[in-house]
Amino acid sequence: TIGKIAPNLIHCDFFAPMPNMKWHTDITEFHLNGEKLYLSPILDGCGGDIVSYSISRHPDMDLVMTMLDKAFVKETALNNCTFHTDQGCQ
Repeated sequence: TIGKIAPNLIHCDFFAPMPNMKWHTDITEFHLNGEKLYLSPILDGCGGDIVSYSISRHPDMDLVMTMLDKAFVKETALNNCTFHTDQGCQ
């Protein structure tokens, strides 16, 4: 275990009745033209809209921070928003 494990506040209930109440993310690896790429999106629990995303050749902290920076520029009022991730190494 590296770092602190956050409590599971979602308990597989990903639905939210209003936007910006629950955000979810996970890094996905896919192959394109013989290359590995990594997609890091944020989905909103209300409707499944993509809030922001980033794509990189490496599943590192820069991938995650770029995604978060884009999200925070777009959505500035996130009072009580629960952000759920699988708590991977990033």
